[in-house]
Amino acid sequence: MGRSASLAAPLTGPSVVFTVSRGVALGRRAALATVLDNTSRLMLQLLVVVIGLGSVLADSETVFLVMKLLGAAYLIFLGRGARAHRGHPKDRAKNHP
Repeated sequence: MGRSASLAAPLTGPSVVFTVSRGVALGRRAALATVLDNTSRLMLQLLVVVIGLGSVLADSETVFLVMKLLGAAYLIFLGRGARAHRGHPKDRAKNHP
């Protein structure tokens, strides 16, 4: 599986790389949860486009800028949370032989 995953990952995008890495690090259950999460987010994006908000975002520079800033703020929030909960490298080495 490792060889086929490493060949398929560059062709299919970052979600596959993320799913495979979660599966390797945390197991099958985490990989399936990641697939479910990615699929639900794609469905939400499809819904936004279907109801017409996609064209509003494309046509309005102000709304698009606000969405980009909200996305950047969310990424900063996630990054700070990940840094706060990562622990010291020596502690991680003790938990993972």
